[in-house]
Amino acid sequence: MKRPFWIAAVGVVLCALAAVIFYSHAIRPQLLPPTSPLTYSDGSGHSAELPASDPIVASILDWIATHQSGWHISFVTYAQRSHFSCDTFSVELGERHIVLNYARYRGSVFRELVRDLTPDEQPFWRDVVRAATKT
Repeated sequence: MKRPFWIAAVGVVLCALAAVIFYSHAIRPQLLPPTSPLTYSDGSGHSAELPASDPIVASILDWIATHQSGWHISFVTYAQRSHFSCDTFSVELGERHIVLNYARYRGSVFRELVRDLTPDEQPFWRDVVRAATKT
């Protein structure tokens, strides 16, 4: 009599796991253009405020739009290196990953995703950080 309970429990766990895996593969973040300035800060205490019309903002929006694969849900919620934030998204950069928080609609709750950065993608983010620190 206990066997059917365990079979049902295993079935529920497998279905939940399949749903999480499917959802992780179906994630395609779409960022809304900000209406507020983009704030940059890093662990050294450097900070800058960039207007929403700054080319750095456009570069970040474009990069996210053209890199739609590889995003997943994770317990990683913080990347210690560099941080960009505005009213519609925030980007935190780690050594080899990016944490993205974004609103699907203006004023909505942010969703959080993580993506590993390939060695070919890391120079883009180094250049963005370098440009932000020059302001």
